[in-house]
Amino acid sequence: MKLTKCFIALTLAGMTSTPLLAQETQTTNESDTTGAHENIEHINVKGRAQTLYRQDSSSVATRTNTPIEEIPQSVQVLTEELMKDQAARQITDLYRSISGVNSFSYSTITFRGFRQDDIFYDGVRGDPFNGFAVPQLFNIGQIQVLKGPSGAMFGSGQPGGVINYVTKKPTATAERSIELGLGNYDYKRGSVELSGPLTEDASQRYRAGYYYDNEKPFRYNTEQTNKILDLGYAFDVGSDSEIILQLTDYEQDYQGARLRGVPVDNDGNFVTDRKWNHNEASDFQRLEATVYQARINHDFSLN
Repeated sequence: MKLTKCFIALTLAGMTSTPLLAQETQTTNESDTTGAHENIEHINVKGRAQTLYRQDSSSVATRTNTPIEEIPQSVQVLTEELMKDQAARQITDLYRSISGVNSFSYSTITFRGFRQDDIFYDGVRGDPFNGFAVPQLFNIGQIQVLKGPSGAMFGSGQPGGVINYVTKKPTATAERSIELGLGNYDYKRGSVELSGPLTEDASQRYRAGYYYDNEKPFRYNTEQTNKILDLGYAFDVGSDSEIILQLTDYEQDYQGARLRGVPVDNDGNFVTDRKWNHNEASDFQRLEATVYQARINHDFSLN
């Protein structure tokens, strides 16, 4: 009997003390949690998701800077941020981002089903890259695409639309950048860009840039080299006008530009290595172009 009572007493004591221990533990945890909340570090994250590479205005349709929502035609603008985020270095890297455009051959395209050959730089008809040359994007700050017929503004042309390259201009704030890149197929790239004010009031501005790349694709005799020198000078004329002078020198050397297929036998088997092509070691396409531009911008007041 004594053993039994003693056992019952211990059991009851254990049962009675258990809630007390649980209550004390709960109180301690709440106190620790409150202190942790007071000492937590706050981190604010800011991104560009709200911009979505959006451009609110364009001059490609009206020749004046007009809000895109007020333009009756379809307009698409590829910004410099989009080019950087996609690591685009030539126009063929961006065709997938333009609705209604499909790559045709080399750098040529079909625009809404029509072959597109007309290219504009800063609203002026003319393409320094011709033949099998591929336009480079080093000195391009924006690509404006006007879809549909546009003869009223640009004269004769294809009904598919117009592509206008907007070059980089001297800036009122200092900008400096040096970029180096390496890739497969012995790809190497380097560029330097300097831009900013020449005077304290930024009434005179400059831009200087140089770009170089070289690549040796896996097919024989297809080495490619690009060089671009881009210079610009801008100065204000009064409070409403500015004059911009630009000089851009392009050099593009393609060892073998005419890439054709690999021959096969009647059963469809390759009869040569896939690296083979029709180019000889002595074949080449060399492009040299120097572009001069003078531009006057004036802000007209509606008052």
